[in-house]
Amino acid sequence: MDENWRARRTAGPARPARPALRRPGLGTGRMPPGYCHGHRIEPAYQALAKAKAFAEGQALADFCDDCGRRLALASIRRSDWVVRRVEKVRFRDDRSVNRQISIDFLVREDAPVYEASGGQRFWLVPVSVMRRKTLVNFDLHDEGGRSIPLPGLRLTQHHDESVLRAVASIELNGLLGAEAAEFIHDVIAGELEQVQQRIDSLPSGDAPAEILRLVDNGGVFEALLRRLSFHYTLYAFIEADPCRRHRIIHMSIDEPLTLYHREPGLPDPRSATADRRAGSMSYKRGDPVPWWNPHRLGAAMGWMPTRVRFPVPAAENATSFHFEVEAPPGVEIVEASLLAGVPDLNDDDSERPRRPSFDHVRLRLPTVGLHVTAVPNGSSSRAQVHLQVATRGWYTTMLLSCWATLLLLGAVLLHVHLNAVTTPADTIVVLAGVAAAVATLIAQGEFPGMAGRLLTLPRALAAVEASLPLIAASLFLFSGPGPTHRRQWELLILCSIAALITITITIAWWQAHRRLTISRDITSPWEMAPDLGRPVGVPRSFWEAARKYEYTKPAIRVDSAEAWHEHFGWTEEIEAHAQALLAPVWPR
Repeated sequence: MDENWRARRTAGPARPARPALRRPGLGTGRMPPGYCHGHRIEPAYQALAKAKAFAEGQALADFCDDCGRRLALASIRRSDWVVRRVEKVRFRDDRSVNRQISIDFLVREDAPVYEASGGQRFWLVPVSVMRRKTLVNFDLHDEGGRSIPLPGLRLTQHHDESVLRAVASIELNGLLGAEAAEFIHDVIAGELEQVQQRIDSLPSGDAPAEILRLVDNGGVFEALLRRLSFHYTLYAFIEADPCRRHRIIHMSIDEPLTLYHREPGLPDPRSATADRRAGSMSYKRGDPVPWWNPHRLGAAMGWMPTRVRFPVPAAENATSFHFEVEAPPGVEIVEASLLAGVPDLNDDDSERPRRPSFDHVRLRLPTVGLHVTAVPNGSSSRAQVHLQVATRGWYTTMLLSCWATLLLLGAVLLHVHLNAVTTPADTIVVLAGVAAAVATLIAQGEFPGMAGRLLTLPRALAAVEASLPLIAASLFLFSGPGPTHRRQWELLILCSIAALITITITIAWWQAHRRLTISRDITSPWEMAPDLGRPVGVPRSFWEAARKYEYTKPAIRVDSAEAWHEHFGWTEEIEAHAQALLAPVWPR
């Protein structure tokens, strides 16, 4: 028997060396097979540690350039790993809307991995870019309905700062100085005034020299800096399983709804207010238009449909994007369209302009779906629906009530003019009874919420007309006996007011009814069944579609919690530069 058997039995088989782990939250180690790069850190512990360090004013130095490069490439090329994105909008009431978003994606092979102390692993995935605001009724869960953990504010800012620092270091060949690092920190984690001051220092030349050099190059850093200033990346910790990279997550957010018409925010290059300088194109929240604006006044009177516009900036963050709008109760969608493309100032002059991604339908359905694909980075993506109150039911009742009031006042005027045999008491009873009946019909709440808000002005006019018989009865009761011609003039004035209101509401009702009867034969360009309707053609340029489908006109705007492009400086050259610059991030 081998004399060394006992020694080998005691020592056991040779084991590979295991990397030493430090205190949780500070150490990193080699990831197991199937994972590319990661940290042996409890995500919740790191989030709390970052929040505590920020509150104590400690300068953070544990930035991971490797994670920053991977997250930068994932953020820039989302269409490479996000298969499909579906966004559904539902009107909760006349004050808010709910957005439900489904993201179907394939986790990138180079996604950073976090391993908790118990061995559970998570992929760090940049889900979207959000505006810096408080999210209302926010929910994020996976396919099984389980909530997905988030990094928290300070850890999110730490990752965003890592992204900018990593890209800056690469473009500067590792020469990122303290002033440039402080500039990046202020932009990512500063207060509003501090961020605005840093951004304003770029055109004035007061920013650090390294930052000015990066911005002058017009490369990836400037694009990401513009994207992350006033915004932040929504990161999620997805439970890691190398055998299950195809995942679907669901997100929902409530957005405020203010029924004020605003300017389009992206001025038409042909307009007098447009700045035609290169690189000046920007998309911002437009100013409210006055009440006498023809678009706002026409929509308020019901003479034209109400345009509601939804920024959908995430259309470029997926290979395929689908947008659905559910009509509120008592409201019908007359027309809907989705326009996504780069608003080039030279589209009108170019012989071969870039075609936008576009969809358009005219169908009387409770829910309208719109679809676009291959939306390039830097696009202005907006959906638009034309809403009007359904003509059936309460709307028709209001119209008939107005006509009944007008006919009654006309009959009383005729009797007074012909000196018909009626006593003032009988006239007062009839007028008061009809006024009460009409007021009851108009005041009924069959269509509350959005439908009632869209017809606020016609309802107010109808209420005024409902009070006219009561005013006439009061004149008979309190004015006492008088000459017949004075009574005729009083009734004639009331009849004129009633006729004006009745004609106004009749025109609105007829226009709404007419729009529904002539808008049934326009289908989406994606529809391949010719017997279902006539498909609309795809516009040849962004501005052709914007002008034809009234994206350059005032509309009610429902803002998105996801960030949109304020400046359109992204080009195909920048995207190619980003791919070449960050290509070493892929696993070897």
